[in-house]
Amino acid sequence: GDRGDVAELSRDGRVLRQANLAGRGFEGVTVGPNGRLFALEEKKTPKLYELDPQTLQVKAEFEVDTKLHGERVLGDKDNKSAEGLCYVPEQNAFYCVNQDPPRLVKLEVPLDGKKGKAQAVEAVDLSKVIPHQASDITYDRASGHFLVTESSSGKGSGSVYELTREGKLVTRKDVPGLRAEGLALDGTGRAFIADDAGGVLRVEP
Repeated sequence: GDRGDVAELSRDGRVLRQANLAGRGFEGVTVGPNGRLFALEEKKTPKLYELDPQTLQVKAEFEVDTKLHGERVLGDKDNKSAEGLCYVPEQNAFYCVNQDPPRLVKLEVPLDGKKGKAQAVEAVDLSKVIPHQASDITYDRASGHFLVTESSSGKGSGSVYELTREGKLVTRKDVPGLRAEGLALDGTGRAFIADDAGGVLRVEP
């Protein structure tokens, strides 16, 4: 969470373990290679943290490069920057979304060290596909597509956009809840929405 909270939940909503890493504002979490756990902090200069999956404490941290070819691709405001995180195993690469304007940014992370910089290597403008603010991203291995959430900010239903890796729209669906801030898929393809208003919703894909 944006106050440094991290928790592991069972599929039926039980809290299995939790920790508070004070002073950090997390906006995305994902499982990377070999079951390694990563969390993304939204700042003017975002940071990617590797967390110990047993204790949820920080094992390594990487500053995220905000520019590509000299152009800023991750926002210059604390609450409009890197907002979601996922891992694509076929590419051994991480992707994050910029909140506003919506962008899909591919990152190369030096996973063999405990420090360093996560380099932005590709960026795709999503502003013609997602009209407001991107709030999270996950990768669907079955389709090879990204699923990007857009929060309604309490003004209606949120949305999920299915996108190709090139950022082309495949389909869009409304999702329940007031503030769809997180999205995850389990091994059976079931989808879970983390609602910023409180709670986790299981939805039919």
